[in-house]
Amino acid sequence: MDDGYIVCGFTESNSAGETDIYLLKTDLEGKEVWSKTFGGQYTDMGNSVHQTADGGLIIGATTNSFGGGNSDFYLIKADADGNKAWANAYHPTGEHGHGFDWGNSMCVAPDGSYYITGYSDCDDLMNAYVIKIDPEGQQVWAKTVGGDFYDYGNAVCAGDNGEVFICGTTKALFNNNDILLAKLDAGGNIVWEKKTGGDGADWGSAMTLTSDGGCVVVGHTNSCGKGSFDFYALKIDSR
Repeated sequence: MDDGYIVCGFTESNSAGETDIYLLKTDLEGKEVWSKTFGGQYTDMGNSVHQTADGGLIIGATTNSFGGGNSDFYLIKADADGNKAWANAYHPTGEHGHGFDWGNSMCVAPDGSYYITGYSDCDDLMNAYVIKIDPEGQQVWAKTVGGDFYDYGNAVCAGDNGEVFICGTTKALFNNNDILLAKLDAGGNIVWEKKTGGDGADWGSAMTLTSDGGCVVVGHTNSCGKGSFDFYALKIDSR
């Protein structure tokens, strides 16, 4: 809101464990205003950060230091100066998983709730997951998307009507990767799932909503283009 920038990632410098979540605030010219680290004894890695309506911050991450498994989805709510208000770990597979849950991306919905997407190890498969978190940090629901051999959620967006879009990648046992796309309603019910790609490997990495209710997805492909891998952009509508 002050035209500065906020960045998150991870650091091994002065960390409490193997790696810590790293949060960096800069001014408009990119000069550091402050930096914060969050973490425990083991590996903790930040992957996304957004400003919230109250001027604070919400950080999406993966933690091995907190929670109930080998790794868990992790959210940290901080104030405008980066001071932690609360932090919660989420294990979407519950007792059915093997303790490996990796959060790749998160977003803030217009109603103030949060959505995280990533993947979880369940019954020797990698399942794409999306979970909804209320503004106080409590899990509302967790849903799987995909269902083949390997499925990964890499990006998530939430619209004004409660709809949620995710993109990622899906891979059957003997096939190359395809881009995985899905739309869910506000209750976590899958409206549609789609796969798109060619004979090579195709990967959806990030997405953003468009004014017509659809999305633009970006990633990479070696199914088409000029070389081994090319950047790839895909426009989809809400259907």
